Amino acid sequence: MAVQPFYLEWMSAVISTNDAITFPHTPIIAYNETFGLRISAWLMSVFGILMMGYSVWRYRNAVFTSGLRMVLASSAIILIAEILNRFAFFIVKSWSSDV
Repeated sequence: MAVQPFYLEWMSAVISTNDAITFPHTPIIAYNETFGLRISAWLMSVFGILMMGYSVWRYRNAVFTSGLRMVLASSAIILIAEILNRFAFFIVKSWSSDV
């Protein structure tokens, strides 16, 4: 998970063609346009996972009593990050008027 942003950046730089099979959509341009959304969702995922790990470690004797608020908050952050990741994956922007 820590290498994913660098791998995706490398992958988008290696692909030199913007020609798409599904004309008039240009998936590489649409992919590059969602960079901020993808990175923010990735950061939220990492923060939620770290928060969950900390809550389980800190309140290991009573996770579901003392640490329940932190567990629920980190679960909500991870859920929102996953929704944003799904949205970024399925987003398709038509560039027919710009191309």
